[in-house]
Amino acid sequence: MEKQVRTRDIKLVPIGNSQGVRIPKALLQKYGLSNSLVLEETAHGLLLRKKREDKLSWEDTFRPWPRKEKTGRIWMLPCWMAWRKPTLVPKRYTIYLADLNPTIDSEISKIRPVVIVSQDAMNQYLETVVVCPLTSKLHRKWRSRLQITCAGEAAEIAVDQIQTISKKRLKDRIDQLPAAQASQLRRIITEMYGE
Repeated sequence: MEKQVRTRDIKLVPIGNSQGVRIPKALLQKYGLSNSLVLEETAHGLLLRKKREDKLSWEDTFRPWPRKEKTGRIWMLPCWMAWRKPTLVPKRYTIYLADLNPTIDSEISKIRPVVIVSQDAMNQYLETVVVCPLTSKLHRKWRSRLQITCAGEAAEIAVDQIQTISKKRLKDRIDQLPAAQASQLRRIITEMYGE
């Protein structure tokens, strides 16, 4: 069951050479909004959201950087961060062949297609990517699977087998997920892991 999206009509009001919107007091209180918001351009339009001053952007989260302690000494980066930009920078929703061996128990194995689902900033700076493997064995009624066509063949994305792998496991780029199916994939991931 999808969450209902609530909408309301608001008017643009002139503010100097720009225009702004008035947000009702009840919504300001409900969402804890104060002096500043973030205006985000998304594939679906403009999004206003609360500014999270304690959080870095995705880019800054994954970009390697040295920091100084109060003593002026440089400290080491966390071990999961890369010191250099990786040579392979796969884009989100591209499909690669990947060697998933060795595996344990019921993990999906073999050399098979995987779709990259991690953010591009993560893919740029880390030596790992988050992927969902593809399989040619179809389970059309499973909510955890998305049926697609990959390189001209029927396949399904196994969201229930999502995993982080080294970029060294990636072989050839073989396809790209269309925007509509990328949106469906995001929805399934959110349903399974985001609530």
